[in-house]
Amino acid sequence: MLNLQDLVLFNTVVQEGSFTRAAQTLNLTQPAVSKRIQALEEALGTPLLERLPRRIELTEAGRVLHARCRHILREVENTTLAIRNLSQHVQGILKLATSHHIGIHYLPGVIRDLHSAFPDIRFDLHFMTSEQSAQAVLAGEVELALCTLPAEVRPPLEASLIWDEKLVFVAGREHPLHEVEGLSLSHLVGQPNILPSRETYTFQRVAECFEAQGLTLSPGTPANFIETIRALVEVNLGWSVLPAFMAKENIQQLPLKEGAISRPLGVLMDARRTRSSVARAFLEALQVNR
Repeated sequence: MLNLQDLVLFNTVVQEGSFTRAAQTLNLTQPAVSKRIQALEEALGTPLLERLPRRIELTEAGRVLHARCRHILREVENTTLAIRNLSQHVQGILKLATSHHIGIHYLPGVIRDLHSAFPDIRFDLHFMTSEQSAQAVLAGEVELALCTLPAEVRPPLEASLIWDEKLVFVAGREHPLHEVEGLSLSHLVGQPNILPSRETYTFQRVAECFEAQGLTLSPGTPANFIETIRALVEVNLGWSVLPAFMAKENIQQLPLKEGAISRPLGVLMDARRTRSSVARAFLEALQVNR
């Protein structure tokens, strides 16, 4: 018979990709983890993992067990949360994925208000790109993601729009683009740019703006941290697209007639998952801080 501890251990080994890292996560010794996985395989009468020199891989039986294991553990967590939510007392830890930009400019006020209302809550913040955040939600590594929302949200993900952030084309105060008369997007094509990597939602939004004018945007210097982009733009290494509130002092908005862009910032959730009391309180606080 399978038991819950076996499933937790097996799922952790698969997620971590090694017996050693799983042992560290579970506060066990590596031999103990190996022994328990071996006992599980013997009980089921089939190998679950291929032990390769530098990694492990799931066997066919392992893939079947892992799929069912994730479902079972999710249902156990949902049941636990449903019972805990019967209490009116909001407490616990919220595992939240977010970007550095949102973490700096949007999140502090929300966390301050929540801590003021519910002193017993804690945040476990994971900083990553919006694309990584979506995967972390689906994998159950975080409960919520506060990020740039993708153009298409497919089940089981669901999204809630919080802010529609206006973006503007910018360059350093001394950049020669400020001297171009009748500046248009076509003038920017041949100029160095500093933008998030091609895979990001933000780059895709900017590329769509150029495509609407029959132009092709070539990637320049990739930088996924918005404060890094701001610093590079400030020393005139290229133009970029930044939130409108950052266009000040040594960074100025380019006088373009076309190219109005905005990006949706909001929450990604797994519809299959029961939200904890902390997550529900966090979502309510976001609505207040819109």
